[in-house]
Amino acid sequence: MKKPYVGKVFIESEHNFQRYIVFADNIFIAKMLLYQADIIPIDSIGDCEIYHEEKFKDSENASHYKIAQLQWRLGWKFYGMTPPDPDISTENDFKLWYKKEFQPMKYRQIKR
Repeated sequence: MKKPYVGKVFIESEHNFQRYIVFADNIFIAKMLLYQADIIPIDSIGDCEIYHEEKFKDSENASHYKIAQLQWRLGWKFYGMTPPDPDISTENDFKLWYKKEFQPMKYRQIKR
């Protein structure tokens, strides 16, 4: 089973960080997957932090919805969208928001 890694990348044009999940055998393969998918520009090596994230353990074959739900509970941002507050909202609140706002977008989940 592959381990979940998170790539935290500084996006200069947006002046903030974005995080991406990849599943790989080790951190070096995770970094290569992020580069190959053009998520991390090759000249941005210093602007990228990649780390193993146990909270996504056993999520390699999870649906996009399940991964998004976990990201929401962990306080991740959704590309400028405003999901319900995870501290005061229910799973059903998130599901309704996801179906309305997030589901139509295609999520790039990178697997090797």
